[in-house]
Parts: sequence; C-alpha cells; structure tokens
Amino acid sequence: MRRVLLDCDGLLSDFTRGALSVVERTLGRRHVPEDIWHWDFCKALGIVGNDRIRVMQAISDDRSFAANLPILPGALDGVRRLREIAEVHVVTSPWNTNSGWTYERERWLLRNFEIDHKHVHHSSAKYLFAGDVFVDDKASHVAEWVAAHRGKLAVLWRTLHNQTEAVPTGAAVSSSWDLLVEWVSP
Repeated sequence: MRRVLLDCDGLLSDFTRGALSVVERTLGRRHVPEDIWHWDFCKALGIVGNDRIRVMQAISDDRSFAANLPILPGALDGVRRLREIAEVHVVTSPWNTNSGWTYERERWLLRNFEIDHKHVHHSSAKYLFAGDVFVDDKASHVAEWVAAHRGKLAVLWRTLHNQTEAVPTGAAVSSSWDLLVEWVSP
C-alpha cells in the first residue's frame, strides 16, 4: 500500500481563517482570506513590529488555537478517499511556542479525520519522512522533500496564500482532491 504524507494547515485545516480571527481580536483589523497572498500572513497583511509580536504571542498563548481551526472544503472527503487506497500520515510543523499545539492538533485530526497519533508527525524538517507521495502548501517544504526523495511524487498544494510561489523543480501542482486521488491510485 502506498504511503501518502499530507501537510495539515492549508490542506486540511484553515489556518488562515484562524489567524485572521486572531488579527481581528488582537489588532481590531478585519481581513478576508483573499488578502493573504503569502504563507506568512503577517507579511501579507503588512503587520510588523510590535503588532506582529502581539499577534504571534496571541497565537502562542491560545492553547486551543489548533483545536478550533475550521476544516477546509473537500478535505474530509479527500482524506476519506485517500485512506481507501493508501496509508495516510500527516506531517505538520508545530507552533513551538504554543504549549498545547501538538496535543490539540492530534485531537483535532482524530476527531475530524479519524487519524490517530501514530499517523501524525510534528516536524518542520518534513523531508526526513519517507513516503510515496508528499503534499504541502509551502514550496520550500516541497523542494526539500523532492531533493531527499528522488523518483517520488511531491505536490505543491495551490492555495490563495502561495499563488506567488514557484512550483519546485520535479514537483507537481494541484489543489484538486480528485486529481490527488487519481495520482495515488494503484
């Protein structure tokens, strides 16, 4: 059975909406997801200096932030379909300054996707994890994984916040669960 490695934020969970909620609560600034053109949402919104520190600290202090993120449209059905044909693991970057992040992320994945902790890996060094297919919304993670796993399929998951990022050499690009399932199918 093929092993598929999925990122969480931007693919399964709507980190952008969660971050925008924090920006509104912390700074009183209202934005929409279409305002986010870069994975660094503060950069995209022009939040700098003390305001950036305040927003990042608010996320760090919110132990339930990861637990309350909305599920992205299509993700539930897409993961269900992938699990019928492959072993699915989630490889997700932790928010190291949020003491509840990894625990809440695992609870969120179990509650929403029935993915247990044995299939969740917390690391920013995602290239260390072997699989047949790797899917992430951050081009640098995809590029590192491609370099470490020649001959395997890496997919840059296209989102609003990564439209300006080039597709790494050797990677595919998609935001379609149907296409991803087709690529993974035996």
